[in-house]
Amino acid sequence: MAYIFKPTYTNKHGKRLKLKHYYVALDGPSGGEVRIRAYTDKTATSEFLRKVQRLCELNVAGLRPDPELLRWALGLAKQQFNKLVKSGILDKEVADATKPLNDHIDEFEAHLREKQNTERHASQRAGRAKAVFIAANVAKFSEVTADKVCDALVQLKRERNLTAKTQNYYLSATKQFCKWMVRRGRAAASPVECLEGFRTNEDANRERRPLKPVEAYQLIEVVRTGSRRGCLPGHERALLYVLMLESGLRISEMRRLTKRMFHFGEQPHIDLVGKLTKNHKSALVPLRAATANAVEQHLEDATEDAVAFQMGTPNTMTKAFASDLADAGIPRQDSAGRVVDLHSLRHTFVTWAHDGGANVRELTDLARHSDARLTIGTYTHTEDAARRRIIDRLPVLLESVHKPQDEVASTEATTGININSGLQSSLQSAVGQHEKNREFLSAYKLLSELNERSRIIPQTLFKSKKPAPNGVFRAGQSWRWRWDSNPHMTDLQSVA
Repeated sequence: MAYIFKPTYTNKHGKRLKLKHYYVALDGPSGGEVRIRAYTDKTATSEFLRKVQRLCELNVAGLRPDPELLRWALGLAKQQFNKLVKSGILDKEVADATKPLNDHIDEFEAHLREKQNTERHASQRAGRAKAVFIAANVAKFSEVTADKVCDALVQLKRERNLTAKTQNYYLSATKQFCKWMVRRGRAAASPVECLEGFRTNEDANRERRPLKPVEAYQLIEVVRTGSRRGCLPGHERALLYVLMLESGLRISEMRRLTKRMFHFGEQPHIDLVGKLTKNHKSALVPLRAATANAVEQHLEDATEDAVAFQMGTPNTMTKAFASDLADAGIPRQDSAGRVVDLHSLRHTFVTWAHDGGANVRELTDLARHSDARLTIGTYTHTEDAARRRIIDRLPVLLESVHKPQDEVASTEATTGININSGLQSSLQSAVGQHEKNREFLSAYKLLSELNERSRIIPQTLFKSKKPAPNGVFRAGQSWRWRWDSNPHMTDLQSVA
């Protein structure tokens, strides 16, 4: 039985008085009566009692509250909410959603680490979600709404000068956190599921280009004899670049390489453990013998767990590479807008392997990609010179294109006709095959004279026989020349 009432009390003068607030009373899930303080307005208290009864019925039936009802419960005053949880009307898992958002985000970050994500990935995802909630000025998950998150992303763009692509990274981290809350039973639904990503300008995305071999040689030579930049001297940076160009390792993987991962011998290689790779899978990366010897000498006095290259912060290495490019005279951006950065060394590795004859499966394995479309579509690049070589290797369809220029000039001098460039090669072939045919030459000279008089450039010239009604040529029938203002390829074949 559920009802509304106002409790009474006796004041110090012995007078019976009623409290200002209404209370609701109902049977709890355990069978006892539960009393909860409501509001001073009776209508609002009646609505409060109705929703509390609905929560109690759902809890007894073992069902979760719908998102709207749960959002209402999470928005209650702390005293009312704690009473619902203590009496069993509201599930304790749902009550976890009232914890501060920072506590949830810390647990979310710990969850990402437990899934063997890298330290950088876990902290970056959690940090981006936290930045969005701070900009949205929300302290509890119940306060998170799609409108607040959208406004927070716009504010972050203005304050941090974010691109649309980076805004989508922040939104993705926020969505991932909210889905994690739902899967853990801390929320009924994600309040940001309806949000779509920001439209990015594809032309503004960074497109990388690979280094040409001569550029790579020049870069290595300049850096090898160069000065110290950041945390690495010149010869160590040169070895680092060579290792990236010949192995295709990512800069994040290079940063955590230790001496223990290198294996020197008849078949030198790097044994990458799963926690270092992007796909969390162990990999064996082969090395050239000369490069392996250089690395072995570099790590001769290092301990087994020592980091191979003390690279410092990512920003430090990025600036050092940009300065090395400038010293080597390599433009950071070409005329097509493609840039060269540290990750371009990985693009260079895949492109060189492709030019060396590696097939799609081999390229995908070397790049350690799960999708060959990423390897072929993004990491392989075809230069203009390579395209020209491919075109030159196609089957030759027009034999006359290989004739010497002096032969072409002599043909024009013989005929005296300014032949249309599109049909020039075909007419030259016809003249060469019928140069001994007096009838052909006399007719050709006649047309040349007509051309000089009328100044009309002839389109084509062919000879034909007048066919019989049944389409068969009669024996002994003479040839005759005629002019065709709309030539076809069959006409040129008849000349030949």
